[in-house]
Amino acid sequence: MTHTIQTSTDLLPILNPWLYESAISPSTVFDWEQEELTNELPESVNVYEMAIDFKKYLGRLVEFANEVIEAEVLPVLKPYGVVDIKAADFHNPDWYRFGSGRCDVMDFNILVEDEFFEKMAPELARLRTDAEAQQYCIDHWRDRPGFWSYMPGTVEAIADGWDYFTETRQQSAYLTLLCRENGLLWRDDKTQRDGEAQSLWEEKVAENLYFMDFISDEDAALIAANRVEA
Repeated sequence: MTHTIQTSTDLLPILNPWLYESAISPSTVFDWEQEELTNELPESVNVYEMAIDFKKYLGRLVEFANEVIEAEVLPVLKPYGVVDIKAADFHNPDWYRFGSGRCDVMDFNILVEDEFFEKMAPELARLRTDAEAQQYCIDHWRDRPGFWSYMPGTVEAIADGWDYFTETRQQSAYLTLLCRENGLLWRDDKTQRDGEAQSLWEEKVAENLYFMDFISDEDAALIAANRVEA
């Protein structure tokens, strides 16, 4: 029998969907193209003031996220009973990581088999003896009025339950520790560098998204009518 876990990057940080001045933000991805167009257009045509189809842009980010997750994350989690992982959409967070400075969240639908729940208790028992897993819980535990952490202070708290720790939060924290152990989090806590999935996602976005594909037909026509190629 299969079950669906609905979680997000705010509870399972395998990708960093922060869209403000980041590697996946439109201002970064389109900068080189906008600069080239600016050099080929009169001052009266300002490409930086042209609106993009942001919903379409987010859809492409989700598309590339799913490609990366399927290639890099899913194969590693399958032995734990995970059948499929699909990124769904972006939204503002339901849960808050105090001091994170992030306000963009990507949802995940994670399909798991009964095996996932059968293995959860023994895997958490194993992780209790893992000093690095325990340290990760300590390092990422936050508890302030109005703000809830995505991790408790110990591995034991994941297994035993922790105040308002719902099933979704418990399962997400467990998956976070499995991903950390296998180097699948967007920020590797050992190297303090972006994880492989995050790097590949950013590369796909940078190499496959073009400004001209996201502006209106009117703006595209204005550029075509005024463009003077060097």
